[in-house]
Amino acid sequence: EYDIHLFVCTNHKEGRDNCADKGGAEVCDKLKKWAKENHSKQIKVTRSGCLGKCSEAVAMVMHPDQEWFSEVSNEDVEEIKSYILKKLDQ
Repeated sequence: EYDIHLFVCTNHKEGRDNCADKGGAEVCDKLKKWAKENHSKQIKVTRSGCLGKCSEAVAMVMHPDQEWFSEVSNEDVEEIKSYILKKLDQ
């Protein structure tokens, strides 16, 4: 059981907007590495299939609150980490 479970779209759709082409795997890998190294008992990061928001760039959903993040890029990873840590402190 984790306090936070983050699903990051890494889906690839040939000929269509998709999170894979927009850096989904890189974003996921950075967040997953951070979570494993620092918060392995509290945060889990998982690659997901399509979350239905591929036209907006990389999409993520955070459970249990079902908070959505869209238009995510590698530059947003540090801000997302900070946000997740604030959620853990609540």
